[in-house]
Amino acid sequence: MLRVILELFRIITIIFVIGMIMGLIIHSIYAIFGITVENTTGGWIVGMAIFPLLYVFYKNRLQFSGFYKNGKQVKLSNRTTTILLCSSVLMLTVAPLFR
Repeated sequence: MLRVILELFRIITIIFVIGMIMGLIIHSIYAIFGITVENTTGGWIVGMAIFPLLYVFYKNRLQFSGFYKNGKQVKLSNRTTTILLCSSVLMLTVAPLFR
């Protein structure tokens, strides 16, 4: 039970820390091109685009190095990974249009 709680705490920490870093990087890239999406609908779209990226990163890499070990842990299929990554890239591409 303790391992499950530790893994949940780890997941929440990953979402906040890596999510903030990814958001900072994305907003910095937009700033290089002179695009501002803070406090707009585009900012929300950027935030929503980060979640599939984090999910793919966790399911394909991080779940195997955590506290909770289970024989049912498997990577995402290539098709699912591709769909999630393409949807994130699409959201990041259209986010500046919703300023």
